[in-house]
Amino acid sequence: MSLRSCGLIWGHAEWLLVLWLGWAGLTVGQAQINAPASLEDLVLRNWDTEAGLPQNTINTMIQTRDGYLWLGTQDGLARFDGLRFTTFGLHEGLPSVQVTALYEDSDGTLWIGTGGGLCRMVHGEIDRLPRLPFLMGAIISSLAGDSAGSLWIGTRTGLYVVRGENAILNGAAMALRHTAINALVSGRDGAIWIATSRQGLYDFKEGVLTEIPGPPELNKHIWAYCVLEDRAGALWAGVGDGKVLCRRDGIWRIYDETDGLPFAHVTCLTEAADGLIWAGSLDDGLYRFEDGRFNVLRQEEDGLSANDICSLLPDGEGNLWVGTRTGGLNRISQPKLISCGADQGLTNEFTRSVAQSADGTLWVGTVGGGLCKGTMEKIVRSVEETPDFWYGSVYSVLAAADGSIWYGANAALVRLQNQKVALVYTNDTWLRNAMVTALCEDLKGGLWIGTSEAGLVHLQGQQLTPFPQIVAQGSVNALAQQPDGYVWVGSEAGGLKRFREGCDDILSVTNGLLSQAIRTLYLDDEGALWIGTAGGGLSCRREDGQVATFTSQQGLAAKTVSQIVEDDQGDLWLGCIRGIYRVRKNDLKSLAAGRPGFVHPRVFGYSEGMPSEECSSGFCPAGLKTQDGLICISTVRGLVFLDPRQHESQTPPPRVRLEEAELNGQPLQVLTAKQDAGVAPPQPVHRVRIPPGGRDIELHYTAISFASPERTSFRYRMEGLDPDWVEAGGRRVAYYTRMPPGRFTFRVSACTGDGLWSEDSSALAVIVEPFVWERLWFRILMGLAAVTVLAGAVRLAERWHYKRRLILLESQNAVERERLRISQDMHDDIGSVLTQVSQLSDLGQGDAAKNTPAFAQFQNIGRHARAAVQSLDEIVWATNPRNDNLPQFAEYVCRFADECCQSAAIRCWQELPPRLPNLPLRGDLRHNVFLALKEAMTNVLKHSRATEVWLRMELTDREVLLALKDNGRGFMADQPVAGGNGLLNMKERLAECGGRVECNGLPSQGMDIRFFFPLPSDASAG
Repeated sequence: MSLRSCGLIWGHAEWLLVLWLGWAGLTVGQAQINAPASLEDLVLRNWDTEAGLPQNTINTMIQTRDGYLWLGTQDGLARFDGLRFTTFGLHEGLPSVQVTALYEDSDGTLWIGTGGGLCRMVHGEIDRLPRLPFLMGAIISSLAGDSAGSLWIGTRTGLYVVRGENAILNGAAMALRHTAINALVSGRDGAIWIATSRQGLYDFKEGVLTEIPGPPELNKHIWAYCVLEDRAGALWAGVGDGKVLCRRDGIWRIYDETDGLPFAHVTCLTEAADGLIWAGSLDDGLYRFEDGRFNVLRQEEDGLSANDICSLLPDGEGNLWVGTRTGGLNRISQPKLISCGADQGLTNEFTRSVAQSADGTLWVGTVGGGLCKGTMEKIVRSVEETPDFWYGSVYSVLAAADGSIWYGANAALVRLQNQKVALVYTNDTWLRNAMVTALCEDLKGGLWIGTSEAGLVHLQGQQLTPFPQIVAQGSVNALAQQPDGYVWVGSEAGGLKRFREGCDDILSVTNGLLSQAIRTLYLDDEGALWIGTAGGGLSCRREDGQVATFTSQQGLAAKTVSQIVEDDQGDLWLGCIRGIYRVRKNDLKSLAAGRPGFVHPRVFGYSEGMPSEECSSGFCPAGLKTQDGLICISTVRGLVFLDPRQHESQTPPPRVRLEEAELNGQPLQVLTAKQDAGVAPPQPVHRVRIPPGGRDIELHYTAISFASPERTSFRYRMEGLDPDWVEAGGRRVAYYTRMPPGRFTFRVSACTGDGLWSEDSSALAVIVEPFVWERLWFRILMGLAAVTVLAGAVRLAERWHYKRRLILLESQNAVERERLRISQDMHDDIGSVLTQVSQLSDLGQGDAAKNTPAFAQFQNIGRHARAAVQSLDEIVWATNPRNDNLPQFAEYVCRFADECCQSAAIRCWQELPPRLPNLPLRGDLRHNVFLALKEAMTNVLKHSRATEVWLRMELTDREVLLALKDNGRGFMADQPVAGGNGLLNMKERLAECGGRVECNGLPSQGMDIRFFFPLPSDASAG
């Protein structure tokens, strides 16, 4: 470290001068922002044929009550909304493309005077007035209207007065019937001022025509080229030869070259919104009358497109429009801000950083001009240049709480105390080949220093502590410290990191950031960290660690945010590459919380008076809020000061107009209806009817705004189709494809910033006519037809189903009859034969001696015959359809169990419901269940050694339970018996008919076998 003092000591007088300059800046700053701008500070913008003008000669101008600016040129009429020109020529109905005069009457009709006669525009259509043949081919020089609703028409051949479509020129004005008229002006008290080329200046009031005598030193007659009556009642007249006459309180005053006017004809006069008089000359520029003198605004020095002024017009927004003969259209507006540059003393306008000390002095770091200080009115170099001490480029400036000023330069860090150099760091290791790019005062009294070589150093007293480069990569562009001591570091390539001295943990923030190139940081009073990035827009890190980023999708078009300053109202001012954005912080916080919305920032740029829209970037601190509440932003062309209070509600919302509707790419006629007064929201005054087949619609709209028309935002909504407003940004057309038939209302609203939307959105009724098949009566007819067809189809289906069921029943009956026949035949034929065999075996046994082979054979034949009879009985029972019901099944099962138990001397207990419903059972089902029960009964008789058997039947809504239980020796049901398949066969038989078997038993405790089989679906439902 190298410590040295400088011999550049300021005297007491110079110190007092600085204090006085700071106090003057606090008291004068607000007044300077609100004061009328000097001619040098006025903001000019030009339009010519390349921008859409039909021709560069602007003969006349008017602003109609709908806000449009109408321009009469040598090649047609142009309508201007601030951004686009719409031209009208011979094809649209003008009698001549040379438009010389414009006037709007009390009904809103625009009268157009041309080199070929008079016409008017009503609802966008030009009417040539065939009932006024005396004006056909006339060269119209001027138009005006009186309180009676009459139209005064000045031509190169005389004066005409028209009311309706009839000429009513009375006797008093007949004296001017055949004289050339230069100008007609409607006076404040109902008078008409008439300037003629050869007969003088006249006043027509209450039917009396009076000539106005001129000043005694001039000709008695006033041959005026242009006339103006200002708001104070003074009469102004341009009379040629570089002279302008002014009559105030009956006394004429002559202004000429001695008062600043050129020796050239004054072609037009007007009074601006601030009450100042403007005069346009034939070929020597534009003049503003102020403090008794005319001051000039010319092409070469001040930016006018040409010096040959043809027309002047103040608009409703405070702008002055200047029409020239060769240079097209100019707009002159008051700056919305104050710029501080070379005219105020900056030695170099490329500013990098700015700070303000406690005495109000501004300290400005520049590239090539060193460190400067002063106020926004007067800037001086802070340290005198010497061979031993001079830093031409100062990148960061900080005003410390102890009153000292720190600033960083190439390989140097300097501290000023009481206007003297108190400390200089240079040629240190951490400064070598590096620039000091960021400074931040430590809350404990130290200083955080960032360099262009990813260096981060903490200075406490005389102790310097460097930090490893893992904290930053590339240039350190921004520093911010939290109240708890944590320091945020934003670097060019290392993103955003947080650390605390004495702690090894480093937090790196990556989620949510669209760019790792950090340009600026701002920590607000609520603990939210606002992050400006290069290419990634603006981000906000809340206290909970969540990061939200705002881009054009949320309405913030700035991709690079270089400076962030908060004003006293809680709004954020963002210094960006393309101007300064003012956005409400509450709107951003609402978006960050996840609530849907859209921000509409107020943007300041060239149109508002910025010398350059590019704000300084990559250095900290770069912008600030001054002690008197102004916002100061450093730019590449000096400092810019804005007053947040002045811009709160200064600019009214723009007026919105629907211009054109297109259907399938072709213009669509827009019909006009009468507006219902006192209805909110406003009812549509225009409507379009879309025939069937036209479903692709384009609706063109605009907003009348001349301050910054390119920054106007729009939103629209098709009521009945769009659930909410559609944010369109700067787009001035709405697209709807394949619109359904019906009645809709299209509304559009506009905003120029600060969230102030036009109160009465323009409305358009859209009627989409349906196709024949989309009409209600057709749909009802088709519905009835569909119902009829459906009913017929249902009827046919029912008949088909009925026939199919009838065929099925007949088939079932045939099968049942066949089963009945087979069972009867088997019972009658085979049963009788087996019975005879059994009887014959009994006879054979009687004839044969016992214990002989013949006796045993006859006994065996009888036993098998009786078994065959029993099997045949079962088959006949299963085959007979008369037994396909639950009662017959139960009776047969019980009888079978009785017979089996009786032959084996086993007591049989039976438990059945007292009344069995006569439910049908399929033949296969009862047969399989019976065979399974027979298998179980056989096992009981052969193996169980039981003395008692219980047979039980139960019914539920869906199935039948048939249970067989004994008191025999039992066995383990889950352990199959060797060589036995009885249980498996029972399960298979029940499974075939949709049933199941449950077997429960233990050794010496008997068996309990349960058969479950389903009831038919119609029976269970019943």
